[in-house]
Amino acid sequence: KPISAVHPLAKWASMNPMREDNKDKVTFEGYRIPQIMVPWVDWEEILAAQEQYPRAQFMNEKLGMSYDSGVRPITKGQLQACCRPHIRMQDIESFRQLTQGKQVYAGIDWGTGEHSYTVISFGGYFGTGNFCVFWAHRFVGQDLEPQRQLDLISQMVSLLNVKLIGVDYGGGHYPNDTLIRRFGPDRVLKYQYNPRQKKKIYWEPNLRRFMCHRTEVMADLFNALKRKMIDLPCWEDFQDPCGQDILNIFSEYNERLRITEYKHAPGKADDSFHSLLYCLLASMIQHPRPDIVRPPKETGIPQYAG
Repeated sequence: KPISAVHPLAKWASMNPMREDNKDKVTFEGYRIPQIMVPWVDWEEILAAQEQYPRAQFMNEKLGMSYDSGVRPITKGQLQACCRPHIRMQDIESFRQLTQGKQVYAGIDWGTGEHSYTVISFGGYFGTGNFCVFWAHRFVGQDLEPQRQLDLISQMVSLLNVKLIGVDYGGGHYPNDTLIRRFGPDRVLKYQYNPRQKKKIYWEPNLRRFMCHRTEVMADLFNALKRKMIDLPCWEDFQDPCGQDILNIFSEYNERLRITEYKHAPGKADDSFHSLLYCLLASMIQHPRPDIVRPPKETGIPQYAG
């Protein structure tokens, strides 16, 4: 039957009492009592706060619920389920044999080195049917120097004979131009996020880049990961920084735009996720995946329409 917290006989019952061998130790109990638990709660005030408070504040202060944990698009366990123990991110040279005769794709998210970093991811199809991300690299330390960074990226792209490179348009005007001059406009594909547009993804010929509905394409990748349609390197190698970058992302509803947005806390990076996404999108030029990303067919880009 329902339990009344205000019943005079009601009391706390520990479901995990101290073991006999620990009874001599001092223990402390802590309780978190949200406002809706107390008998003097004013429900009119609670309902009014739902309209007046930011959602995170309302969930925390009024309901006593963790806001972030309820809106994370993917959990650590779901991400780990995509990791394959045999894929080790140790040395890019070791992937030459794996990629021999295969099409390899790359994705680059540009960063400044201050809470955002340049990350390059490599992936392709190697017989499982899943898109496989086999190597990713974050540029830190002396590799933050722009020219050195571009030279290293060029070496990696040449070493693995990368077919197509998806790049972040917004953060890399100079480096994108350099890569296009080195590898040609047909191999370097620019992607620009847009918070609001009618089509999920389409080619803008006047601007020479793909326009992407940011929330939609990010959600597609999260859903693909949760359905284990993407293979990732073993968790031991992938978790830091790549896995943590993905877990840093949370969703929040934007009342003004009336859409859900993906964000990350200040000081926490999410670059590995976007690098992986650009890599996947670039691969879809040659390997359409309507089961992952399927924008309206009127986009005029048959490679994406599936």
